Amino acid sequence: MQEFKVGDIIYFPKCRHENITVTCPVCFGKRLVTLILGNEEAVELPCDYCGKGWDGPRGVVEEYELVIGAELFLITSKEITEDASGGRHVRYYSDHSTVINDELACATREEALDRAKEMKAELDEERRTRVEHIKKDVKKSFSWNAGYHLREAKRCRQQAEYHDERAKLCRAKGKEA
Repeated sequence: MQEFKVGDIIYFPKCRHENITVTCPVCFGKRLVTLILGNEEAVELPCDYCGKGWDGPRGVVEEYELVIGAELFLITSKEITEDASGGRHVRYYSDHSTVINDELACATREEALDRAKEMKAELDEERRTRVEHIKKDVKKSFSWNAGYHLREAKRCRQQAEYHDERAKLCRAKGKEA
């Protein structure tokens, strides 16, 4: 691992969940949706999906996504520790109270981006294998898992029935209009 000096500008990999704004998947940014009734009549309605919690539809929604990048880092101080086995660890500090360990310090932006991609791949693999780990968990048997999923399926069916009834009411109101 390369050791840097105070005053050096380095990069560190960024791999974290961030709140991003994306186009609404229901209205596609138009802020309106068209409801086609059973009699082929079309009714334009404000999009309620991107409007929930706001004064009206915005055309965008916020989601969390795993974002990678490389950030600049000016070293203003560093701390070196050594352990009894001869291991040497360096921590770099900046004026912005940011701290990074030596294993994340990169000399170039490309090196930091490559490391961020590796970190993302590790997180993606962990997410993919989480289901397998749950199956092997002796604390939760397959019968527990089956009971859980049956209960959730029943709850989802009840929600679907509720939403079907609401859709029927919307159709009826659309015909009246």
